[in-house]
This record gives sequence, structure tokens and C-alpha cells, in this order.
Amino acid sequence: MTQVKTAQLMGSQYRPQNLSKEAIYRYEILVKYKRLREKGFSEKEALEFLNVKRSTYYNWLRRYKKRSGTHQMKTTELANKSRRPHNFRKTKVITHILISHILKIRQAEPMYGKEKIKRELEKEGVKVSVTTVGRVITSLIKSGKIENIKRKVGKNMGYRKEQRKRYAERIRKQKPNTPGELIQIDHMELNLYNGLSIKEFRAVDPTTRISISRIYKRATAVNAREFLKEVRKELEFEIKSIQVDGGSEFMGEFEEYCEEEKIKLYVLPPRSPKMNGYVERANETYRYEFWNVYEMPDTIEETRKLLRKFEYKYNFERMHQSLNYLTPIEYYNKLLENCA
Repeated sequence: MTQVKTAQLMGSQYRPQNLSKEAIYRYEILVKYKRLREKGFSEKEALEFLNVKRSTYYNWLRRYKKRSGTHQMKTTELANKSRRPHNFRKTKVITHILISHILKIRQAEPMYGKEKIKRELEKEGVKVSVTTVGRVITSLIKSGKIENIKRKVGKNMGYRKEQRKRYAERIRKQKPNTPGELIQIDHMELNLYNGLSIKEFRAVDPTTRISISRIYKRATAVNAREFLKEVRKELEFEIKSIQVDGGSEFMGEFEEYCEEEKIKLYVLPPRSPKMNGYVERANETYRYEFWNVYEMPDTIEETRKLLRKFEYKYNFERMHQSLNYLTPIEYYNKLLENCA
């Protein structure tokens, strides 16, 4: 049947009865499309006017033509089809006999899990899946007929380890005014052109810009602790507090050492590198004025010696614009003179 003949069968005075709103709407679209085409509208113009896609229109028309009979019967094909699946997963019925078998085994062997209980049932000639045994065990625990072994072990044998309260505190934005009031510490990973991979720890005093740097093979909490000991030896002033990011290298032994030495330890909030701006700026200076300029030795010991020489230059010889073109040591000595 052609499209024109089908449109002629669709009487303009017909109104389908007892149908869903979707079926009535789709039928009226078919009728309106026919009228627009009779008035000289092209296919594209008619579909754009009706705000219907071409594929959608022909899908409805195909469904309408699929059924023979009266308009009412043909229009029923335009209704939404049921989305109910043809096949359903059949829920396996768990019998009371199976439950009693599992309960008996679990009471005799409280440490048996679903795998072992399944094997025991197979010895008795009972075939059951591990999943089914697990569901039965869960229901028996909820009903209080058996105990949850994991909770029991955790309660009696320290299964759940209590977390130690952290010594470090979350820091709020603050600007130190005296040397040692707050030291910023950070570390960065470096893969050098000679194949040497190292971790560089750096501490910067924001007041004087004095910087201390050391390199290690790994960024661990133990190395971070040893680095802090080196910084305390190098600085002439006492360290009252330290500011670090949330890296694991600044936990464990590092945090314990700060607590033992009564040094306040502050941790930055997530995604806030600007609060560590002084040490981050020093990282960039070392990167562009040392690591990218000097030819690195082949061993980490020789690299350490070369780094110490640049550290001396950074603190004693290199002028800092932020310090009114003084070196960090000159600025520190000036502060001492003003305090005297």
C-alpha cells in the first residue's frame, strides 16, 4: 500500500477512542502530515512544521500500516509497547532443610566460611552454590542465630586498629614576621638527563628567604626527618613551627620527631600550593638556575657537593629583589642589628 493510499484511508473526521495519549498524538501527526502535503508542503517542510524527525514519522507510519482492519485497530499499533522483559531470573527457593544443614555446620565449625560449608554440604550429597550459602549465612547472622566472626575477631583480638591522633594541625593563612617563626618545607622529584633520579627536599624561611636543600634517593618519612635535623643544624635561629603539604613523606617518623622536639607542625589544605609560595618559588629558582644550568655528576654523592655550593651562593651571594636586593644572610644580619 502506498503512502498516498494509506493517507486516504485515514479519515480526517476519525477520532480514536479508548487509547493512550501517545497513540492519539501520533495518529494526529500522521493526519496533519497528510493535510500539509495536500496543501503543497514538501516532506521536509511538513516534518519541520510538526517538529518530528523523518525517521520517527516513518516509524509511526510503518506501525500504523502493519495492522489491518479498522482505524481503531490500526491506531492501537501506535501506542507504547510494553517494556516488560520476556524472561525473568527465577529466584531460587531456599528450603528449611538447607538452612538447617548450613546452621548445623556453622555451629559445629564457627570459623567456616561459605566455601568450606559448600564443600561439607557436597559430602552430604547436597548440591548448592557458594552464593546461596552466603545468602543463608547472612540471614542467619541478621536473625542472631550465628555470630559474625569478623566482628568477633576484631573485638576480642584487635582486628580493628585504633587510629593514632595526628600531631599535625590544619593551617590557616598566616604570614610570619620573625626568622624561624614558620618554616616552609617541600620536596620535588627530579629525573636528570644523566639518568639519575633523585628526591630534593627544601626548607625556606619566609622572613629571610634562607633556603636549605638536600637530595635523597627516596622521599620517605625517615629521610624527611633526617632532612629536618640537617635544617636545624644549618639555621642559626630556632624553628618554632613547620608548614608542609599533605604528602605521606611528612607523616610517620617526620611527624613523631616534630612532636618529640615540640615543633608545631601544620598541614596545608588540599589544592592550596599558593600557601606554600616561598618554598615553591625557591623550587623554581633552583630548577632554572641550578638543575637546568649545571652539568650534573654521575653519582648522588658528587651531586650533593655541587648542590651545597649553589646553596651557599643562594644564601650568601645571590641578591633577592624581594629583599631590596640584599642576600638572605645580609637581610638576616640587618634584622639582628635592628633588634639589638
